[in-house]
Amino acid sequence: DIFGRVACAHDFQGLALARSSTGSPYHRAARDILHGIVRRYVLGRLLWFKRDEMRRFERALGLYRKAASDILDRLGATGEGAVGGGDQQASGCLAAKLARLSSHEGGRLSREEVVQEIIGLLLAGHETSSNTVTWALHLLAKNPAAQAAVRAEVERLDLAQAALKDLYGCPLLQGCMYETLRLHSTVPVVPKIIDVATTLGGHRLPALTKTVQNK
Repeated sequence: DIFGRVACAHDFQGLALARSSTGSPYHRAARDILHGIVRRYVLGRLLWFKRDEMRRFERALGLYRKAASDILDRLGATGEGAVGGGDQQASGCLAAKLARLSSHEGGRLSREEVVQEIIGLLLAGHETSSNTVTWALHLLAKNPAAQAAVRAEVERLDLAQAALKDLYGCPLLQGCMYETLRLHSTVPVVPKIIDVATTLGGHRLPALTKTVQNK
């Protein structure tokens, strides 16, 4: 819910639906999508023989695609007027900033690319960010001196007007986040598929080899 409001100015009613008898459709869809991605990686083209799983995956992805499209329509991403209208919170959200890149002729992103970005944020961007922040706060709580130093550094900023470049000027804050990622990486392994044949560590790997790095 917090990520939906901050990043997309949209209320997904996750907490309210979680208490209902049916639960949140987005939670079920996310589970089906992530399950489908893993199955695709493991089974490859054999997954096409599991038609029921494929249809469930497509329905789940369609739910998120519709949500992303509705968010763009509500923000005015079709080029008609200012993105987000007169709502300051909506116009400043991440989805609105992405929409501005496609809201004019010759924009840097197409509407489909913005939809894909929002889907990616909704599925993968919220949990990784929230888990990382949670671990960072935990580590700072265990180290009051570091917490006080980071707090003093951030308090020198005008947070109402601060931009990304201003945060880059906070070395303690950056160091805290990098150390958090080092100690408690949200995504410890990232599987990859090699596009072309190559040699790695003295081993010949043919194209389409599935690899996982050893951290």
